Amino acid sequence: MSASIPSRRGPLHQGFTLVELLVAMVLGIIVSGGIISLFASTSRANRVQASLAHMQENGRFAVSRLVDDLRMTNGQYCSNSGGVPSNSGSVAGGSSVDGNHAWFLQDFQRAPTIFLAPTSVNFANLLPVNTFNPAATSSVPYPMPSGYFMRGYECSGGSCTPTAPTAGQGIPDTGTTAGKRIPGTDILTVRYLQGKGWSLDAGASQQFPASTATSDTTLTSIVLARNATTNEPYVSEFTGDIAMITECSKTQIFAVKHAAGNTLIPDTGRNFSLPVGVPQPVLASRSPTADPRLHDFTRDFVTVTYFLELRADDNPDAPANHLIGVLMRKVNNAPAEELVRGVERLDFRYGVDMSNGTTAYLTADQVDNRASGTLICPAGPKDAITEAGCLWRAVKSIELSLLLDSVDQLAMPDGELAYQYPPDGASVQTPPSTMTNGLSRQMMRRGFTAVVGVRNHF
Repeated sequence: MSASIPSRRGPLHQGFTLVELLVAMVLGIIVSGGIISLFASTSRANRVQASLAHMQENGRFAVSRLVDDLRMTNGQYCSNSGGVPSNSGSVAGGSSVDGNHAWFLQDFQRAPTIFLAPTSVNFANLLPVNTFNPAATSSVPYPMPSGYFMRGYECSGGSCTPTAPTAGQGIPDTGTTAGKRIPGTDILTVRYLQGKGWSLDAGASQQFPASTATSDTTLTSIVLARNATTNEPYVSEFTGDIAMITECSKTQIFAVKHAAGNTLIPDTGRNFSLPVGVPQPVLASRSPTADPRLHDFTRDFVTVTYFLELRADDNPDAPANHLIGVLMRKVNNAPAEELVRGVERLDFRYGVDMSNGTTAYLTADQVDNRASGTLICPAGPKDAITEAGCLWRAVKSIELSLLLDSVDQLAMPDGELAYQYPPDGASVQTPPSTMTNGLSRQMMRRGFTAVVGVRNHF
């Protein structure tokens, strides 16, 4: 019998078949696709939520910053102690006032008397403004025109009514490139007095001669001295050549010269006439509400202008040539500063109380032309109830509206791009297929609005 021969075969090798591999790959692709889809959806949702939160934050800040300035419009020292609103059946000259007209007692504190010639001094801090000056050829002291305290510009497309300030006045022309003002967005300039100035009745600064109990005398000089107890400015801070003396019944603006020491004297070469000393409340016959103060007009009378400007997006991840809207704030003649990004619409409406008890919200052009001449202004210092721009002093509230966008472009269907903007009505709208303001269509948008009472309106 022969012996058996052992097998030389190695261990058995097993693996996946081609069908199994294909099935596994398909399942893997399905799972991976689901994960990628979930990640993309989550990422997109996060971007949307972040953009909404960013718009909300920017909108709140923009509104609060605007409100701070708008509330101070026309503000001067203690001017909120002015007259009480009054409706009347007649105005100066015997003209009748019907239920469609508004007439109020004029607060003379809000119409300071200007003693200096318009052509003799540069009102540099009043820029930018395109405004009327009915006293340009005056030879006697005149009230400051109402439009210098507040003036808006209603803009549509590339033009504004009244005509907007120019680039030479620090406001860019309209356009759809970086550095231009966004077409169709309003402009508003407001002015108010800031700082406490120097009291002329606190035992430090003095006026000469002092006002007497029987009459006000011509003012010849003012000696400045700082009252540290009330934290008045240092005397060296009065560096301008225009002084503003104000108390609770009248205001005077006049040119001054710096004499020896801390003495200011009215400039007889540039003033039509000399101002008068203001009431001293320590005298028995004077009103206890009087509080005479001196201000450096050039420094303390602040001019603030708001407008929207296009800027190039400096985000390195932004698409090429992507533009963003920026809310700009210009103070006096300083360069405008950037406040908030992602603002593409800015609209103002001005509230005027009517004699029939209603409040009419007018556009800037309607305020400027007295609603095509159908409204009568508050009685002015010279009963100038129909002078150009006189209705600006009747504005008691301002309605501001802003449209903010997400800045970043988002690939979204029209339904998710829809928004509401109060000045356009209550209807829901989507961005037009062709944008005319230089901004991208593919951004989320949200409207913000607020009504601001003018604090110093009587």
